Amino acid sequence: WESRLSSHFTFMFDELMKGGGVGSNYSHDYLVQTEQLTTPVDLRIACDALHPDLDEVQPDLASAGDITLLVTDSREGWVRALRVLINTFTGQAGTEPVRLTVDVSAVRERGKPLKGFGGTASGPGPLVDALRRCAAILNTAVGRRLTGLEAMRIDHAIAQCVVAGNV
Repeated sequence: WESRLSSHFTFMFDELMKGGGVGSNYSHDYLVQTEQLTTPVDLRIACDALHPDLDEVQPDLASAGDITLLVTDSREGWVRALRVLINTFTGQAGTEPVRLTVDVSAVRERGKPLKGFGGTASGPGPLVDALRRCAAILNTAVGRRLTGLEAMRIDHAIAQCVVAGNV
């Protein structure tokens, strides 16, 4: 664990997607060194209406976000989406939620071949599910640091996303 909260989760996400194993220690002694969550986030998901996996994504009603992120169709793009989400929670303190819109329109559809790692793509559904689950956990912790149980739940949401990918 580093002071930058997103460092742990993005490192784990990236390593798991590369096929590596990752262990985590959720001791209070480590988590007390991490930054506090200072800003609530209203996560919105956007997806092109013609995307073949639209029904799995269940995008939110169209609305402009304070921050909009287009997820690229790559491992790095997925990791960046998680980093932006977590870093938005640790940005400037405020009582009004920051509206973060994550657009997954560019993520290839479920079943398409993956060239770099082999297998087939999972589509954007598992990423969207992981981001929504992480945002829900992080929103309950605004105003303080994550507990070990909350950090573990985020790790599990990330791991479930990875297991669902590259089917």
